[in-house]
Amino acid sequence: MSDTIVFRGAYIRSFEFRNGDGDKHVRIQMTADWSAPVCEHMEWGDVPDGFAACDLIGKLAASTVIFTPSGRGLKDHEIEIGADDVSGFNLVPIKDGEGEVTGRELRFTIKSTANEAAALLECYCKQIGRGVAQLKVSFAKQEVLPLTEEKKPEPVGAEK
Repeated sequence: MSDTIVFRGAYIRSFEFRNGDGDKHVRIQMTADWSAPVCEHMEWGDVPDGFAACDLIGKLAASTVIFTPSGRGLKDHEIEIGADDVSGFNLVPIKDGEGEVTGRELRFTIKSTANEAAALLECYCKQIGRGVAQLKVSFAKQEVLPLTEEKKPEPVGAEK
């Protein structure tokens, strides 16, 4: 079963190609708006005002990510990349010049083993730069399976 989640105000902070032992992949460091729809979708609930920053629980078994740039005439630069997972979610405070917290943003990592990922990201970043986009992530939704009562074996010597 597949589902999607949309991150608004998203931009690529950085990306890197990693060439490990048999594991070639691209890691994309992302930032996006902290939003109620994402919190609800990820089942994070409300974060109390006293929290300036925190790690968030969650991982998406992604199949694709689509970057659609915001702004006039930029939608032609939309890219779609095969993805493996989206994880490492962090809530980070946004501070003004005086150090006062003025808002929050979400940071996370996308992992992709798609052959074309690095080339597509390089072209995208050259054309869009750090411009914001809508990021749509398609992922496999975990189905809730009914729990069954396991029949426990009778202890040896138990009376019936």
